[in-house]
Amino acid sequence: MKIALRFTSLLVFIFIVFACNIPISPAPTTTPTTTEPTIPKAATPEASIHSGKYIGTISVELTSSNQSAKIYYTLDGTNPTEANGNLYNSPIIIDFDCILKAIAYIDNHSPSDVLIENYSFPPITFGRAYNFIDGKWILSPYYALGNEVHILPMEKKYPGDSTTPFASTVYAKIIDNDVYAYGSYYDGYETIPCYWVNDTLIKLPIYTDSDWGACYDVYKKDGIIYAVGYSADSGYVRCYPCLWVDENLTILSTGDQHVDAKKILFNGDDQYILCSGYHDATGTTSVNYFFKNGIRYDISSTDSKEFIYDISVIDNQIILLGIKYESQSPSMMYEKPFFIINNQKHYFDLNGNLTIKDINSKFLQIYNISNNFYFISNVIPSFYPDGTPAAIIPYIWKDGEYIPNGIDPTLKISYSGSKNNKLYIIDIINKRYAYSSNADFSLPDWKPLSLPSSEYLQYREGIIF
Repeated sequence: MKIALRFTSLLVFIFIVFACNIPISPAPTTTPTTTEPTIPKAATPEASIHSGKYIGTISVELTSSNQSAKIYYTLDGTNPTEANGNLYNSPIIIDFDCILKAIAYIDNHSPSDVLIENYSFPPITFGRAYNFIDGKWILSPYYALGNEVHILPMEKKYPGDSTTPFASTVYAKIIDNDVYAYGSYYDGYETIPCYWVNDTLIKLPIYTDSDWGACYDVYKKDGIIYAVGYSADSGYVRCYPCLWVDENLTILSTGDQHVDAKKILFNGDDQYILCSGYHDATGTTSVNYFFKNGIRYDISSTDSKEFIYDISVIDNQIILLGIKYESQSPSMMYEKPFFIINNQKHYFDLNGNLTIKDINSKFLQIYNISNNFYFISNVIPSFYPDGTPAAIIPYIWKDGEYIPNGIDPTLKISYSGSKNNKLYIIDIINKRYAYSSNADFSLPDWKPLSLPSSEYLQYREGIIF
C-alpha cells in the first residue's frame, strides 16, 4: 500500500513539472579554488616623545614591536623609504622645529604605515608686563613659550597687607630643558634677588643690613644651582657682589664701593665669576675682576671708564668683552668695544669708523661657535671718514674682525643668540628670525616668529631659542 502511494505521488510530481514547464537544474558542481597567501604588514614604529612644544633639546627613541625591523626616518617632512631616509640606530637629538616621519621594514612583510610626529621649539620671550590682579595693575615677571604666557609668582613680605609686589628685573635662560628666569622683585619693603625654575619662585637671601638685591646669572652643575648678583644697603650706596650656592649666600668682596657679580660659568671643574662696577662712591673709577676657583684676578685698566660685561673660556683661553666709554664732547659719550685675550686688549674692527656712538647693551655677550668667538650688535657710528651720516647698522665680528654680511643695513636687529653651533638674529618689528648658514648671515633665511600678544612686549627683556 505504501509503495503504491509513493509511486502515485511521483507520477503526480512529474505531471506538474511538465504541465507547468518548470526547469529542472542539474546538481551543482564545485571547482577547486586557490587562496593567495596574505603578506603581513609591518607594525608602525613608535616614538618615545610625541608631538608638542618643547624647550631646549629632546632625545627621541624609535621602537618596533618586531626586533628584526629596520626603521628609516626623515626630519624634513618627506616620506621615508629605504632610499630616502636615515637608518635608525640610536636616539635622535632634536632641538629645532621639524616633522619626524618613520617607517619600518621587515623581511617578508609589506612596509608599515608612516609614523608622524611634529616637534616645535618656539622661542622664549621674557620680561615684565602689566597684569590686572586682585583689582590692581601689577608689573609682573613673565616668560612666554611662543605665545603661551607664564606669569611668574611673587610673594609679599607680610601676607595679607596692602603692599603690591612688582617685578624689577627679569632675565632667562634654558638649563636642562627647564626655563630659569632670574632677577628681582619688590615685595613692598625690600627688593628681593630671586630666580624661578619654570613657574616656581626661589627667593635668595641678602646681606646683613641690606634691603636691595638682584640675581644676574644662574648656572647648574652636578645638580647644584649657582647664582650671582648683588646685595646693596638701603641708600644703594654700597653694593656687594654675591654668590649663592643652593640659596646659601657668600659675599665675594667688600673692598669696593659698588660692584656686581655679573656672570658665572664653569669650564670643566674650574669656576669663573665676573665682577664689575665702581671702586668708589663718586662713580668715576671703574673696577673689573674675576674669580677663578675663589681666587681673585684683577683686570688691569688704564682708563677709569672701562667695564667688562662678559667672560668666556674658549679653547682654554679666557676671553673678556668690555666697553670703553669716551667723552667726545660735554654732551656726548662714545663707546669702543674691546676684548681681552692672553692679557692683551684688542679693540674691535670698526670697519673704517673712528668711534661708535652707541652699542645695543642686549648684545654684550660672547658667542662660542666652533672655538671662534663672535660678537653681534647694532651700532651707531659717530661718523664715517667720508662724512656719510651715521645710521643704525648691524655689525658682526669674528675673533674681533668685522665680517661683511648680507644683512640689510637698515635692519635693526632686536636680539641675537646661538644654538646648535649657529648664530641667530631676531627682527621683532617684522616678527621673524634667521639662523646663520656659515656664521656671517650672507643670505639670511628668515622664518616667522611666534610671539605673545603686544601687552607682554612692552617691557620685553630678551628672547632665547
